[in-house]
Amino acid sequence: MQHVHCSATTADEQVTDHGEVTCEQALTIVSQFPWAAQNARSQQTGVGPSVSFGFQGGERTYLNLVGLEGESLMVMMEVVLKPGFLGILSRKAASLEKDLSSAHEAMVYVQKLYELDRDALYEWVRSRAHP
Repeated sequence: MQHVHCSATTADEQVTDHGEVTCEQALTIVSQFPWAAQNARSQQTGVGPSVSFGFQGGERTYLNLVGLEGESLMVMMEVVLKPGFLGILSRKAASLEKDLSSAHEAMVYVQKLYELDRDALYEWVRSRAHP
């Protein structure tokens, strides 16, 4: 995938806009984000830390990694191939939400965002969305 935008938000709601990033840069951002410290801080602020990737167009794709507790995080991913009429009729989209034990597990989702074309990514997400 090309032109993937990334931003990171701390538990204190400080946003870092990384702009367009390569796959290697994205993996570094996720691995170096202080998940445990930010997850602990979120217990005081009530704001979950996150790292978000996405790109827009007629079809949109995004990947959000949201801190939970300790090193764990939730991955939320959506691929929209066809937005449909009013966002409902004839819409073709796949989305998933999964709890992960570490940022290391999230690397697979980041890599797929870059490695697969939009149609293949849609099928990959769809196949993992609901057992």
